[in-house]
Amino acid sequence: MRTNETIRNLRLNANYNQWYVAQELKITQPEYSKIENGKRKKISIELVKKLSDIYNVDIDVFFK
Repeated sequence: MRTNETIRNLRLNANYNQWYVAQELKITQPEYSKIENGKRKKISIELVKKLSDIYNVDIDVFFK
């Protein structure tokens, strides 16, 4: 599974909308949408750490 699909699935499973997650990450909703849609190719490790905190999952989930 690709990282962007993992991120999207985690959000849907948590029943969060993109706006909420974007606010938690301190980015805009359109920027978060680019992450989920694979249009933003590079994601910083800091962002991945924040996502793991938001979804309460181990960081390894994003690298499988």
